[in-house]
Amino acid sequence: RSASASSTSLAAASTTFPAARRRMREWHEALQQLLREVNEPVPPPCFQSLRVWVGTWNMGNAAPPSAEYIAQWLGVGNGTQIYAVGVQEASFSTRGASALRFPSNTALTPAALILGVLLEALGSEYRCVETKSMWALRLYIFTHEEVAPHVEILDSGAEACGIGGVGGNKGGVAVALSIHRTTMCFINAHLAAHQAMVRRRNRDATDVLRGLRSLASSKQPGTKHLDPSSCFHHT
Repeated sequence: RSASASSTSLAAASTTFPAARRRMREWHEALQQLLREVNEPVPPPCFQSLRVWVGTWNMGNAAPPSAEYIAQWLGVGNGTQIYAVGVQEASFSTRGASALRFPSNTALTPAALILGVLLEALGSEYRCVETKSMWALRLYIFTHEEVAPHVEILDSGAEACGIGGVGGNKGGVAVALSIHRTTMCFINAHLAAHQAMVRRRNRDATDVLRGLRSLASSKQPGTKHLDPSSCFHHT
């Protein structure tokens, strides 16, 4: 019986050891491959120029002018790939304006009418990839069709600091995006007017940035407690 048991043990060992050696060889090869990848020199970064246009416009609660006039303001045709257009006091009656510019749809909201005029001014090569509104404060992001597939909207947000510290008549709206691993944050703010309100404006600007600290933090670990002025490549 002991001889039979010994032969059985040897047979099991002869079948176990090759399998163990094979696994060890596979692990060794995987470790060598990992070391080669870690020690492989990092390729030099590839830089690509990007033309970005940023504009702000207090509309004074009046309907927008013609698309031709806005196209001149936007500098259409200069090779811009990303447009960020912020408007304030953008609340107005759309009855006459929408009937004149968009006869097929006379029930447009101010936000939709402004978007339509901006798209008409920019032309068919541009797409609106994100909008953010708070009361009469609006932010529109447009990209050229060539770069649109490479743009990722990370987040958008709003922070009010108007009437009672919570009214949306004053404050800021923001949109954060990424393109080719470069992050950008656009903020459109409407703050207290006139020279005597400088201190109030500075305080409100600080409150807006503080209120937007969590912007895109879910996609940028470690930035939850940083305001947008310091956690994006460009703000």
